[in-house]
Amino acid sequence: MIRRPLAVILVLCFAAFGCSKSPEATKPEVQARYDAMDQAVGKEDVKAYMDLLDEKCVLTRKDGKTMTREQIEVSMGDAFKAMSQTVSNTQVGEIRGSGDTIVAIASAHQEATYTDPRGQASRITLDSRTRDTWVKKNGQWKMSASTEEVSEMAFETPEPSPKPPQK
Repeated sequence: MIRRPLAVILVLCFAAFGCSKSPEATKPEVQARYDAMDQAVGKEDVKAYMDLLDEKCVLTRKDGKTMTREQIEVSMGDAFKAMSQTVSNTQVGEIRGSGDTIVAIASAHQEATYTDPRGQASRITLDSRTRDTWVKKNGQWKMSASTEEVSEMAFETPEPSPKPPQK
């Protein structure tokens, strides 16, 4: 009877390592965290966004430059001063790993109006794909690292309105 020893082994494994969820079972929880990040961006709420990051979070841009959590916070505050009407939509494509550490492959589409120091407004569209590491601490998923794998940015500057003819 092979079933009984197999059942005992499974019980011992779960007792020793915990009953971790499959990556797909974790996907809705992580998607909810991305949704909260998108909402924070839309509301220009730096604090709400930062609350979703681990205290040691590091962002690695496509060009290889890194930003610490503190630098992310300053950068977001500066960006929100120059941007308005920001819309962000992030979708989890794949989850790898299990337990309290997972990696999510996510795609994001963001749009915003950027106003430069001269007052010229441009519409910005950013599409990106990231590989994000999430850790579960005190029952909450926190992003601990993000690596930008692909990004495309487009600027659309409206043509100046023609001046009415002089009389």
